[in-house]
Amino acid sequence: MRLFTIMVGLAVAALIIVALAAPALGAPADDEAVFLSMVNDARVEEGLSPILRNHELEAEARSWSQVMADRGEIFHAPGETIVNGRDHWAWMGENVGVGPLDVEVMFDAFMASPPHREQVMRPYARLVGIGVVHQDGRMWMTHRLLEPSKPIIGLWFDNPKR
Repeated sequence: MRLFTIMVGLAVAALIIVALAAPALGAPADDEAVFLSMVNDARVEEGLSPILRNHELEAEARSWSQVMADRGEIFHAPGETIVNGRDHWAWMGENVGVGPLDVEVMFDAFMASPPHREQVMRPYARLVGIGVVHQDGRMWMTHRLLEPSKPIIGLWFDNPKR
């Protein structure tokens, strides 16, 4: 009986140690906010304006991340899907990626890739939707970026500094 009690105690201690050593897993929306903050910090460091969160682009990015996660592969959305009947845009871009459940690792990977970095650091990109899905132990991510051809007044967005 005493051996059993010791074994149970050791098992509980091991579980506690594993739980404490495991990285904290944020909710997808938290990861989106952290990623946007990291992007804006990088933009400001280079003298660029922060990019604004757009709920419509965000919903589309989340949806696309889910499509990729369900298929188990990354791929870009067709151009007509990204444009989605929008008027008044000068440029639109998309980044897609998959990696560990660590937003900092994902940020570093995107920023280490010149074409992906160029997208998020584009000087006139003003709006972004970042969509994160956690599935099968991986983080699936899509960024939809937009450079409006007209002022952005009236679009539904949040100032990231609120």
